[in-house]
Amino acid sequence: MRRWLLCCWIALNALMIAGALAAQEQPPQAPSKTVTEVIIEGLQNINRETVMGVVSTKVGEELVSEKVRNDEAAINALGYFDSVVSRTEETSGGVRVIFTLVEKPVIREIVLTGNTVFPTDALLGLMRTKTGQVMNPENISRDLDAIAKHYRDNEYAVIILDLQFEDGVLKIPLTEVTVESVDITGLKRTRPVVVRRQLRTRPGDVVNFKKIREDITRLANLDLFEAPIEPTLPEGSDIGKVKLAIPLKEKKTGQISLGFGYSSRDRLVGRAEYAENNFRGMAQQLSLMYEIGGLSNRSSYELSFYEPWLDSRKTSMTVSLFDKVIYRFASGVVVNNNITDNETRYTEQRRGANLFFSRPINASETTDVGVGLRTEEVRTNELSGYTPPPNYIRQDGRINALNFRYNNDTRDYRLDPARGGRSIYTLEFGQASLQDPFGRMSFTKGNIDLRRYFSRGKRVRYSDPKRVIATRLLLGGASGKLPFFEQFFMGGAESLRGYQEDRFWGDKVMLFTTEYRHPFGDRLQGVLFFDYGGAWGGQYTDLNSQGSFKQSKDFQGHSGVGLGIRVATPIGLIRLDYGIGDEGSRTHFSIGQVF
Repeated sequence: MRRWLLCCWIALNALMIAGALAAQEQPPQAPSKTVTEVIIEGLQNINRETVMGVVSTKVGEELVSEKVRNDEAAINALGYFDSVVSRTEETSGGVRVIFTLVEKPVIREIVLTGNTVFPTDALLGLMRTKTGQVMNPENISRDLDAIAKHYRDNEYAVIILDLQFEDGVLKIPLTEVTVESVDITGLKRTRPVVVRRQLRTRPGDVVNFKKIREDITRLANLDLFEAPIEPTLPEGSDIGKVKLAIPLKEKKTGQISLGFGYSSRDRLVGRAEYAENNFRGMAQQLSLMYEIGGLSNRSSYELSFYEPWLDSRKTSMTVSLFDKVIYRFASGVVVNNNITDNETRYTEQRRGANLFFSRPINASETTDVGVGLRTEEVRTNELSGYTPPPNYIRQDGRINALNFRYNNDTRDYRLDPARGGRSIYTLEFGQASLQDPFGRMSFTKGNIDLRRYFSRGKRVRYSDPKRVIATRLLLGGASGKLPFFEQFFMGGAESLRGYQEDRFWGDKVMLFTTEYRHPFGDRLQGVLFFDYGGAWGGQYTDLNSQGSFKQSKDFQGHSGVGLGIRVATPIGLIRLDYGIGDEGSRTHFSIGQVF
């Protein structure tokens, strides 16, 4: 035990001696110095507060050499100085810290060159750098980013190279990216002029991506080319030049069909049809239709021609000649104030011609005005066992009418819109010369057709499938005396679904429709719809006051709700709708969207 205690005592004394020796070897610490003053030398145009805002060394604090070095870096990062040097001076109470600065030159003038899209004043307004300020590369870099962003936000492209600063003059050369050439490939039948006249982008123009998208959408609206049309911008022969390359694949635009057809309006008919949407390779539309059979076993024909580009101002012309039978109701007709379903049906044999001209009136071609003429000889069928009341519907004679149209169309893609809208205002002045006892009738008809389309986010490509809410409001009215067949008719596949064709009639009409369109891939679309409206008023409401086709002198709204599918095919969009209305349910089959 004594031996163990002796060893511990010896070890403890050895540690104490070693600690004393180590303490004697360390040099004495220098006394701390207090900062008594911070001085900034060399300022001429930059205020002291700007510099002191980044200096962490403060009066009254202990001097730390690393903080002073960090302050040098922070002052230099402001970008206003060519040189930043620090030093210290002893004072009676501590130490004075001095920063000696050499300012960069002052900007006397800022010169922008190469800008054609935006005026110089607008671009200078985006810059924080102004004349009279000290040259600051950091601020100028941010200014150049702001200019480039302004171009991008407006869908232009710009290159900024070789910034120059000499004798107080800051030169900022802008190179706006331009189109060196427009190269169109894939045309076989279509003439190049048809494509080029749709393009607003020309060689030498500054590249504008919105403008190019609008060009491609106009090409798509021709319905001559397979979707999608995807342009590219390969590099041109020099910096700031690109080529606009538009590859196209033509659709089959012509068809000849022979066969039988069926519709709820016409029933079974034999049909021969020739249609060409790219006649002569000039995007002209020519169609010839001949039908025989149907409920009346009469023949019908219609010849129509559409010229989309009649002159340099893009005047279009539509002309049609026809001799056709219209089955006014899907089933049933007014006979002796009642409806008969099978034996005698109301038909109209219309023979005549239409001529219509339209022309865009704004630079974007979203608005056009049109004027048209129509002349028709109308013959209605004999109704067996019919004792005509004073306002009966057996009216034969000639109709001549002059009509005007105002059309504003901002849809993003006319064949399948997802955004934008269309507003159509029409006014028609007509005169009917009918056989006795009706004689001459003069009338005026007008309607407003408003359509809107809503979806989340813009399309990257015009053909991208989108979930869409589409709405339509149709209002119409007439004054004067109307023949029965010139009234507004409502009901069926193209208006109020869930009802018979032309179920309601009158001299006033209203229809509100909303659809939710949900894409299932590129070629299939499901639809939920709601229709509400009707036709009312006029002098023919009492023809069937007790029958199943009861009409109304005052507005009575009728609703239809249902679902449908849309299938994209080579001949167009096939539409199948099932609607439920106040009087039951019906299935409707047709071509294209309702609106």
